[in-house]
Amino acid sequence: DLPKTRTVRDITEERVVITMDKNQLIYLGNDPVNIHDLGPKVKAKLRRANDAVFLRCDETVRFGAFAAVVDELRHSGIVNISIVTEPISERQRTQ
Repeated sequence: DLPKTRTVRDITEERVVITMDKNQLIYLGNDPVNIHDLGPKVKAKLRRANDAVFLRCDETVRFGAFAAVVDELRHSGIVNISIVTEPISERQRTQ
């Protein structure tokens, strides 16, 4: 389950998507990847250096694990990172 927000952008297949599941396993697209290999593998998939990378993370993952992924990307020179969320339902907005 992704965190919920009011603003959500669709992800198309040509975008580079990183996912961290509830077990803190990391995937680049559908392929599992070690955090230490993440930066170079992401850079190889980007068309331009400033292209956005989309990061999806299960809402139960501890912030430290999420921050480690962001740090690894930034250390590799990837700074255009968009965080993927799900829309908040109308009922959740009024609570």
